[in-house]
Amino acid sequence: MTPSVADIGTYVFTGEERLLLDTNIWLSVYGPDPTKRRRSATYQDAFRRMRAAGSEIFLDALILSEFINAWARLAFHQRWPDASSRKFKRFRDSGDFQPVAQEIAVSATRICRVVRRCETGFSSCDVGSLLVRYARGCSDFNDLMVSRLCDAHGLVFVTDDVDFRDRGHAILTANRRLLP
Repeated sequence: MTPSVADIGTYVFTGEERLLLDTNIWLSVYGPDPTKRRRSATYQDAFRRMRAAGSEIFLDALILSEFINAWARLAFHQRWPDASSRKFKRFRDSGDFQPVAQEIAVSATRICRVVRRCETGFSSCDVGSLLVRYARGCSDFNDLMVSRLCDAHGLVFVTDDVDFRDRGHAILTANRRLLP
């Protein structure tokens, strides 16, 4: 696939596909109450089609970490919607968090069973150029690392995040704001 953005709802996957799924996709597939997430059904269907086609699905530590932390924070905010973020660590250290942590671990284990792990390549990337781009604003550092990972390994990025517009690598999405 050439660097472009395609509609994941109509995309035909093949066994040659090399895909990196973003945190928001994993939350739609294996996250807490995915039916509440926008476009979850579309991403769940696409995930089934990826698997059926034998597409190669990759995962790196940044995305798994974001999945785990996002779920934990969602659980925190569901219980205490008005609580400050400072209280999150108290929640994480409490007995209330243990069942949440167990749920997260089960889903993270399920994810790890269906992916091929890959390395972000932090030790070999030009961190200076990433920091220059970061300093301009409008970029999340993890997003820059993920884009670099896709470029370095020829991965198609599956995301719902509009922040990945104009990154120069192939993207599959159901987000109309990303589609041409």
